[in-house]
Parts: sequence; structure tokens; C-alpha cells
Amino acid sequence: VPFAIHVGDFLKGRASGNTGRCNPDSFESRLQLFNSLASGNFLVVPGDNDWQECNGYETGAIERMWRDTFADTPSVLNQFNSNFNFPDYPNSQFPIFSHNYSTRPTIERQKYQTGVDDFFPENLFFLHNDVAFFGLNRPANWDNARDACERWVRHSLEEMRVPSHNSFLHQQDTCIAVKSVVVWTHVGYFSQVEDAIEAYFSTVCQKTVPILNIKGNTHDYCFESNGENTKLELTVGGNASQEMSDPHLVSILSDPEDPTSPHYFHIEQNDGVSDNCEGFN
Repeated sequence: VPFAIHVGDFLKGRASGNTGRCNPDSFESRLQLFNSLASGNFLVVPGDNDWQECNGYETGAIERMWRDTFADTPSVLNQFNSNFNFPDYPNSQFPIFSHNYSTRPTIERQKYQTGVDDFFPENLFFLHNDVAFFGLNRPANWDNARDACERWVRHSLEEMRVPSHNSFLHQQDTCIAVKSVVVWTHVGYFSQVEDAIEAYFSTVCQKTVPILNIKGNTHDYCFESNGENTKLELTVGGNASQEMSDPHLVSILSDPEDPTSPHYFHIEQNDGVSDNCEGFN
């Protein structure tokens, strides 16, 4: 696969929190595992088990260790480590990756801004194949990054409009040529994040884009659509005893007879909606 993501909780937690498993050895072992997958193109966002429920979190030591290990400049996972090599999907009705090319997107991470106290380098963004990808920090029962996540999404979309990134722009305007947005978080993203995405594309681009949210807090597999396939939520299962899913191939389509029509998702290899679904947000 070109790259892989983890939606947090890479350590086993405790019902009461206050886990003692968050230490340099356990973080390093996960780092070695992650870096061995997808040719080192592995991205991770925090989950409560490896973030605020760790012993010592209140001192700031856990955040520093997490960032140094998995996100910030010292980490080998700060950027992609190899080019994306896309396989063919000969049985797909819409083989959008059949061009089989190689490239390596640059990952942008949230950095310190003058006058802004909160910044989270685990918040990331990259643009590839006309899809905007966001990894955001939202563990269960922890909302401290709410404003920072919204600010990061707005900033990332706006930055793609400046001349230095003009290879991503439409020829006749300053709207980035994005067909969809993918966001992965431990818990579903903040409503402000969705508002920021929709506001940008409706006001700057005069269009809507489909949004896929990948999450994992419940550890029960669920795949849901809003009925129009313009918003999808995928909750990944975490344990062998819980319901899991075959891989899904999600294509981004539009009406071929109307190039101005909104894009939407087409899902292949869909084994149905899980009974564990909590209802579409």
C-alpha cells in the first residue's frame, strides 16, 4: 500500500485510565513496528490510551514523548519515507490508480504561530491525487485541541491558494483542485472541522466535496453513509474478537456528462452496515 494510518490507542488502556504502559520502551517498540509497514509511510494520531490517560500526562512529559516519537522533526514518521507506488486494481469498475505512478507528498504539520498558545504537530495535512488528507488530534474525552484542529484545517486549505503552491490550483481561479477530503481521528472530528471544510469549498470554490472520516474509538467496525455518499464514516475494529471488515475500495466520481456536478463516493467490496453503528453524525 502507498501509506497506512493508525487512529490511536496503540497501547492497551485501563477502564480507570492512569495506564503505566506509556514509557519510552513501549513507544519505541510501536515506532519500530509502524516504520516497518507500508515502506515507512505510516501516520498515527493520538488515542486516549496513549495520550491523556497515561501516567504523568499532566506534567507534559507524555505529549513531548509522543511528539518526539511519532510526529515532530526528530521522528522518522515526521514525513513519508518512500515514494507512493500504486498497484493496479484490475477487477475494479473504476480503476483510478491504474496509472501506476510514483510520487511522495510533503506532509505539513501544525507549527507554532506568534500569539497562539496551542499548536499540535500531530495535526497533519497533505494533498495527493486531488484528495486533501488531514490527521487530527482528538482522543476520547479530551477536547483541548478543538480550536487548534479547526484553525489547522482552515490554515491548510487557505495555504494551498498561495502562489508557491500554484501547481494545485485551478487555471481560472484560486480554488485548490480537490475532489474529496479524508480526515482521520481517534474519535469523530469536531463539528467545527466539518464546518471549516464546508465553508471553504462553498465560499471559495462554490462547490461541495465529499468527506470521509476514519476513526476508531469504539473499536467496533462500522461503515456508514449519509445516504447520498457525500459523507462516509468508517470506524475500524481493534480486536480479533470484534467484528472486522474486508478492505473497501472507495472511488471518487462525478457525472461524466456534467463536469460541474459535485463529486461523490462509490464504495466497492462493501460487506454491509454493521450492527455496531451508532448512527450517522
